[in-house]
Amino acid sequence: MKNILDFIKNNDSKIKNILFQTAMCILFAQVYLIGTTVTLPSIRLTLPAFGLIILSVFIPFKYSIKRIAISAAILLAGAYIALSTKNNNALWIAILLTFSYGVDIKGLMKKMLAVLCIIYFLAMILAMLGIIPDLTREASAVPGVIKHSMGINDANGNHAFYLIIVSLIISLFYQKMKLWHYAVLFIFNIALYKLTICRTAMLIVAIELIGTFILRKFAEKKEFEKVFQYLMLAANIGMVGIIIILIYASINFNWQTPWIIKLNDFLTGRLWLSYDFFTRYPINLFGNYMPDLIGQTAVLDIGYCVLLLQYGAVFLIFYLIMNVMLMHNFRVNKQFGPYVAVMAILLHMCTENLMLIPFYNFTFFWISELLFKDRE
Repeated sequence: MKNILDFIKNNDSKIKNILFQTAMCILFAQVYLIGTTVTLPSIRLTLPAFGLIILSVFIPFKYSIKRIAISAAILLAGAYIALSTKNNNALWIAILLTFSYGVDIKGLMKKMLAVLCIIYFLAMILAMLGIIPDLTREASAVPGVIKHSMGINDANGNHAFYLIIVSLIISLFYQKMKLWHYAVLFIFNIALYKLTICRTAMLIVAIELIGTFILRKFAEKKEFEKVFQYLMLAANIGMVGIIIILIYASINFNWQTPWIIKLNDFLTGRLWLSYDFFTRYPINLFGNYMPDLIGQTAVLDIGYCVLLLQYGAVFLIFYLIMNVMLMHNFRVNKQFGPYVAVMAILLHMCTENLMLIPFYNFTFFWISELLFKDRE
């Protein structure tokens, strides 16, 4: 027994990483498979994965009072929101924020990328072979044109998966990427758009690739450094401004305000749909139980409106503050790949709510580092 304890003590960091990353790979695979049209057996691996996460917490149990207090506050808030809204995403986000600090985040993101790529491309191949369904529907933005899901549950979800893949690649490998890497990712993005007709994700991926390439090429040069720093700072402020405008326009939607109508048309009716929810649900500190969202009997696409109504004002403010801090850190430290990836995910949430699924949105791992880095 003593030998086992000594082994654990001498290899605590390695064991913690193995346990946590194994649990996360199980959860990644389960969630991504649910996002495809593959017919799955009714086996859920959530509890075994959660058990591995809990084990990783106690190896080692060396936490400061400050970290324990912050962790307890986050977990209690997540549990309260999950219970009151009947949405477990809030609790899983709290678990990731609390327990992923101290884990090899880069290694975890590489495994996330590997699992997602295997499932995503396998689903697309199986759909092309006719083995699993390719769900189709008419594009609302382009009447008469058919959107293909290519083995994913929805065409928009397909392109969102690709956005996550590109964001992970850029975050992890942008310093090693050559021009042809950008070209291949860009060409695939355009080809995918021909199938999914998902304008938002296609444009975000294109901007993400071009933006990263330009920053990598010029922003580190002394003669351009200050200019790009100011441009990125302006982008940070602009991103927060866009989010505030979207929420304001959703709450105060009316057919007599020209700029709101134009914005609603650009977002293919998403503001009006959000306004419908704001008329039926109050804005609370810790969210609302929204049965029509859970049952998918109504659509609320704008991610920030979902955060405000379902998760609550406290969660929305926390999420925005942490992302502003992330963007600031990546900007001043010239980590251009992660910076652009955060911006891409924030932009995507302006029109879709998929990034609220904690196993899609890898920025929660970075937020965990921000929360606990100086609080050991």
